[in-house]
Amino acid sequence: MKFSFLKNFRKKSPEKIFEDKLKKLRKASEARPDDIRIHIKIAEHYLEAKKKKEAIETFLFAAKEYQKKRLIQIAIAIYKNIILIDPDQYDVYLELAELQIKNELIGDGVALLEKLAKHYYEKGMKFEASQVLDRIAKVDPNNEFFIKKVDNFYREKDLSADDMRTLGPADKWKLVEEAQKEDKSPSDLKQSFFDLEEVLGEDESYSIDVNIGESEADSQTEPAEKMSPVEVLNKLQKMVKSSPDNDNPAFHYNMGLALYRSNKFDQAIDEFEQAVDGDKNNIDCYKKLAGCAKGLNDFKRARKYIKKGLSVKNINSEDELDLNFELGLIYKKKGDMKKALKVFKKIQKKDENYRSVKNEIMKLS
Repeated sequence: MKFSFLKNFRKKSPEKIFEDKLKKLRKASEARPDDIRIHIKIAEHYLEAKKKKEAIETFLFAAKEYQKKRLIQIAIAIYKNIILIDPDQYDVYLELAELQIKNELIGDGVALLEKLAKHYYEKGMKFEASQVLDRIAKVDPNNEFFIKKVDNFYREKDLSADDMRTLGPADKWKLVEEAQKEDKSPSDLKQSFFDLEEVLGEDESYSIDVNIGESEADSQTEPAEKMSPVEVLNKLQKMVKSSPDNDNPAFHYNMGLALYRSNKFDQAIDEFEQAVDGDKNNIDCYKKLAGCAKGLNDFKRARKYIKKGLSVKNINSEDELDLNFELGLIYKKKGDMKKALKVFKKIQKKDENYRSVKNEIMKLS
C-alpha cells in the first residue's frame, strides 16, 4: 500500500501538473486557432513555471497576431509587459516603438527609442545606440525637436556620431526593419505572464475553458483582418443581440475602440460610457471619452471626463500624466494657449521626458 501511494503521489508532481495543463491549452488552441487569448493563457502558464524564454516567445507571437487583427492597444500592452519581464529584450523596444510611430503615437515611440539608446549606451553598446538615434532622426527629418533631442544626447555624452558608427555592433544586432524580413513564428508557441483580462477589462466572459471539444472549432467567426471596419462593427452588434453574456464592460470598451478608430465619436462615447458604468476605475475609458469629446469639439464635456479620470482612487502617475497631457491638448485645440502651456509645464516638472511635452512647450512659448 505504501509503495502504491508513493506511485500515485509521483504522478501528481509539479512537472506532471504543468505538462497536463499545457496539453489542454494546446488542444484548446488547435480547436480555436483564431482565439489569441488561449496563447496568452499558455504564456501565463510558462511564466508561472518560471520558463521565461518560452513565455516571451509566445507573448511575441500573440502581440503580432493582435497586430494583424488591428487590436493595437492590446499588442502595445503585451510588448510593454515583455519589457517588464526582461528589460534586455532590445528588439521588443524597437518593435513597440515602430508600432507606436506607425499608429501616430509618435511622442511615445520616440520617447521609447530614446530610452533604448540610453540603455544601449549604459551597456557599452555605443554603435547600437547610434543606430537608434539615427532612427529617431528619421521619424521626422524636419522636426527640430527630434533633431535637438539627438544632438543633446551626443553632446551630453561628449560623443561624436561618426565615431560611434565606426565602432561596429557589440553583438549581432540589427535594426527592426531587418529583423522583420526574417519574421518567423515560433514552432512551439510559448508565452509569459500577462493579464489580458486586465487589458480588455475584467470580465468573466474572457475566461478560457481548456476542456473545449473539437467540434467547437467549426463555429469560429471570420477573422477580423479579413473584415472591413463596418463588418466588424456589425458583427460585434450581432454578438450583443445574440448573447446577453457579451453585454459587459470589456465588450463595450472594444466596441468603443472600433467606433473611435472610425471617427464615429458620438457612438463611441455611448459604448465607452457603458463600459465605465461597469468599471468605474477604468481610466482608459476616461482617456478615450475625453478624446471623443475633443474630436467633437465639445471641450467642456472633454474636461469633465478628464476630471472624472483624475478622481479615480489610487490612480498611478503614468495615467495621471496621460490625462493631464490630454487636457493640455484640449486647451490647445480650444485655442486657450495660456492654459495649455500651464498644463504642459506642470507635466514637465513631473517628467521632463514625457512624450512630446517639450515640443508642445516650445511651440507655445
